[in-house]
Amino acid sequence: MRKRSLTAATTLAALFSSAALAATPAVADSTQLLPVRQTGDIVVDAVHQQVFISDPLNGKIVVTDYAGKVVKQLTANLSGVEGLELSADSGTLYAAVQDLDAIAVIDTATDTETGRYEVGDKPRSVALAGGKLWFGYGGAAEGNLGSVDLAAEDHKVTLDQDGNSWYAAPLLDAAPGSNTLVAGAPSQSPAVLASYDVSSGTPAQMATTREAGSNLGDFQVTPDGQNVVVASGAPYYQQVFRTSDLNEAGKYVTDAYPNSVAIAADGTLGGGMSGSVEAVV
Repeated sequence: MRKRSLTAATTLAALFSSAALAATPAVADSTQLLPVRQTGDIVVDAVHQQVFISDPLNGKIVVTDYAGKVVKQLTANLSGVEGLELSADSGTLYAAVQDLDAIAVIDTATDTETGRYEVGDKPRSVALAGGKLWFGYGGAAEGNLGSVDLAAEDHKVTLDQDGNSWYAAPLLDAAPGSNTLVAGAPSQSPAVLASYDVSSGTPAQMATTREAGSNLGDFQVTPDGQNVVVASGAPYYQQVFRTSDLNEAGKYVTDAYPNSVAIAADGTLGGGMSGSVEAVV
């Protein structure tokens, strides 16, 4: 799950089948208030059965069990922490720490920080693709892509990986083990998406589109890497685009102001909205 902006008092969870094109809202089995002021990102660690929630305003990562019980809070030097990414084996969590121009490396078995990559210029999001850790970074009208070579002994950091400057630090996502990276500028209207082949270690743009609605809130690549599901404030449904050419390939009907999307490994999809009452279906 990625790039959330729910308030601290709102903890909702519900799912609908990815095979359906419409669904009625479901009700969570329980609710749990969490000690966060803002939800930047959420990832689920199925191996250790825990959930990581970043809180940019408080500068911390909250760790809970599946029932929402807080088991740990990581608070040291995490000011502005937002984007989170879990390694394929669930052993490592990477966290973009904007205010400190760094990416924190966290051992999920002990929930402790084990290292930090100094990447510069406010990294906002992180994604693993093509054997590298990619990050979206930069300020207004100066967003770009960077990468960390995890295979190199010195973990070489490379900036300015995209020749076209983004409206803001782009959000990133990729399917596990994929060579395809998708980027999008948050809150932009019209929303801009781009897909890249990163198999060579350098992003080669495959496609771009301005048809991903208005006020981009969130997106996630499907587990097979073939599609990306987008939540923008408008239209009032979750759009589906092929990653290869970013042509529209379908939709999931929700309600007004879609703002988030999450896809489980089995293809089950959850979508969030921020109308008069924030909800998840």
